[in-house]
Amino acid sequence: MNSVTCRFCLERLRFPILFPVEAPNLRYRRIVHEIKNLCTDPPYGIRVLALDTETYSHCLAGIEGPPQSPYQGGLFYVHVLVPDSYPIRPPVIRFLTRILHPNISFHGDVGMDCIQHNWSLALTLEKLLISVQSLLTDPYTKVCMEPVIGALYTHDIGRFEVLAKLWTWKFACHDYLSVDFVASMVLPNYVEQMRQRLSEC
Repeated sequence: MNSVTCRFCLERLRFPILFPVEAPNLRYRRIVHEIKNLCTDPPYGIRVLALDTETYSHCLAGIEGPPQSPYQGGLFYVHVLVPDSYPIRPPVIRFLTRILHPNISFHGDVGMDCIQHNWSLALTLEKLLISVQSLLTDPYTKVCMEPVIGALYTHDIGRFEVLAKLWTWKFACHDYLSVDFVASMVLPNYVEQMRQRLSEC
């Protein structure tokens, strides 16, 4: 079993990317269109709210735990950072709600092949969030963000499911606070903190 270091731990290893001058306009048009589609016709169990309506760099998503999974009944909040180089580079997705999962680090970073290695311009924010939701049903344990959790899932799935359900009850079952409430009351300084951390890099 292999492991991958989470984005939080590798935050300072950023490489500049060169993209065409028209890319910022492409980025803005595309992300506004994607967020509008997500708000008017959201996929089942996913809600999105733009936290920054000037540049659309920060979004908050609420992902319901899929049925028939240990996360059923939970609502998981996810911060989505859309980089200036989007769609050339993928969004950065971080779970704000604690979750026990082999492909999600304890920092909240998501380890998915389509984000780390196989990003494509054809992928959208909607497809990415649906992929994250389906990852909750079907973890990929050959490469894990948390190898100990991956080993537990592989060798003792019953114990893993009990622990994952306990974490879901403890951290994600909060009578379904609305995404608007979390954005306005729970995360008032989160976007500013993210901007400061990114400017330090």
